[in-house]
Amino acid sequence: MLLGHQYFTVRIWQDTDLMEAIFRTYERLPEEIVKDLPLKRVWTLVEESG
Repeated sequence: MLLGHQYFTVRIWQDTDLMEAIFRTYERLPEEIVKDLPLKRVWTLVEESG
């Protein structure tokens, strides 16, 4: 029974919002979550703007 207040909040994520949030916080995620994410860190070269 709810007593006139919200029990919990549900947030609906767009795919791009979810990926951006993961990339922003990836370094701080617990190891058990990182292991479940199918991501691999990749280094790449970037052209310097002149």
